[in-house]
Amino acid sequence: MLLTRACRFVDRHFGVTRSFNGKRLRLPTPTRVHFSYFSDCHYEREEWKSTKCCRPGDTAVDVGANIGVISAFLADAVSATGCVYALEPNPSVFSLLTETISMNSYGNVIPLQVAAGSALAVSDFYIEEWGAFQPCSSLAPKTGTARAQKVIQAPLDFLLAGVSRIDYIKLDVEGAELNVLRGAVDLIEKHRPLIQVEVHGMYMPSFGDSVADLFAFLCAREYSALNLVDDTIVDVTQFEKDTKLHVATPYNGSDGATQGYGQLLFFNSDRSYISKLFPCAH
Repeated sequence: MLLTRACRFVDRHFGVTRSFNGKRLRLPTPTRVHFSYFSDCHYEREEWKSTKCCRPGDTAVDVGANIGVISAFLADAVSATGCVYALEPNPSVFSLLTETISMNSYGNVIPLQVAAGSALAVSDFYIEEWGAFQPCSSLAPKTGTARAQKVIQAPLDFLLAGVSRIDYIKLDVEGAELNVLRGAVDLIEKHRPLIQVEVHGMYMPSFGDSVADLFAFLCAREYSALNLVDDTIVDVTQFEKDTKLHVATPYNGSDGATQGYGQLLFFNSDRSYISKLFPCAH
């Protein structure tokens, strides 16, 4: 009994250490109910593998950072000479993000409690009460039970206007992909970063967009796309209505490909070093 109480005290004040995807991290205790999810080898597999595209000294932006798992991979990739901006608007989840950063002593991660978007405004952010870290929450409701929370929405062009270099942007924003990119036009034109997008085609209509619109937006800016599938990359030159994105495993038990769900890496220059990291499927 005394040992159990002591363990609970340590967990509550110092978090719990878990290893997943080859990395050991201290995680805030509210996430303990999802340790089986974190420990799964497929947890955000393509997202964390694509962080290998970052190099020491790079500046990375994690939009939709949640509790900071991918931010941790980015922090290691850019090293102490680089920087990671981690954006998470959900107040309760943001507190977990700051705890993850603190517990793992990531001095190169700057957390920002804000929703990246196309306008500077106070907006409703819809919190889906699923899990301790509410990963399906976004600027548009997905269910009738979503709880609205006022948050600050700001364009990346505004938030990062003074940043001298931006090399990599990761987006995991539950359908708001284009909403974020429309607020980052100047940043994209100036810095030409790699852009890793977790595409939620099934949610994009809530924002008046589609996967085809996403391709059109970035192709117009001379970006090409690679579809990340486990340890490989698949060239994607365009997205037509009958095109399916390739996925490693079904999303929530459904056929994610037909819903436009998948991981895309948009690039605009020599991809040779990317191909070294991901064996090309075809």
